[in-house]
Amino acid sequence: MTGMLIVLALPVAGVVFAQTDYDLLLKGGHVIDGRNKISAVRDVAIDEGRIAAVAAKLPAARALRTVSVPGLCVTPGVIDIHTHVYAGAGERNSYAGDNSVYP
Repeated sequence: MTGMLIVLALPVAGVVFAQTDYDLLLKGGHVIDGRNKISAVRDVAIDEGRIAAVAAKLPAARALRTVSVPGLCVTPGVIDIHTHVYAGAGERNSYAGDNSVYP
């Protein structure tokens, strides 16, 4: 009887303790990466806060969490790509003035 319980428990233990390669996987976003000359739909894997892989297809099973991002831009390694385009308001050192981009 004890031998039977061990055999039945092994498959369950494999599922519970399955290892993943990545913490997060962003699937199907438009990756823009100037450094590596990529402008295409790709998957981006992140592990321990760092970019671990960028590829055309990465299996979702390799990640702890997967987020589907088709139609969104993904910019691995870029912190903040937004800008304010309402310059010329005359407010010195504000987002409506000196720190904005002229249209």
